[in-house]
Amino acid sequence: MFLGALGCGISGEPLKGDITMTYGSSSPEMAVGAAVQTQDQPDQMLVQIGSDHVDCDEYLDVFLDFNGPEGHFVYFNVDKVPGVHAQTSIDVKKTNGSSTSINGTIGMVTTTRSSRG
Repeated sequence: MFLGALGCGISGEPLKGDITMTYGSSSPEMAVGAAVQTQDQPDQMLVQIGSDHVDCDEYLDVFLDFNGPEGHFVYFNVDKVPGVHAQTSIDVKKTNGSSTSINGTIGMVTTTRSSRG
């Protein structure tokens, strides 16, 4: 997975890179994302990417959040320093109404810093 710069907007920032996600037989479009300070590790950020409704007020890693957004999401914690992050725990979440499914894996994530314009 490659990730360009993410910030925060009202509904998240439009993605500037390519992300392809397959969930079962569907491939939902990952359209927005946000990078926020992790709640318990000051040197890390929680990168959140989703089909919609991902902003800086959202913490997708809160397991029992009954008011979270609906859709397809990918999220992971990495150091704030851009670079290659090997052995990163990556979670995939699908929320629809009262049903939430979460799957996880270990993978490599590359983050970069880019200028916004």
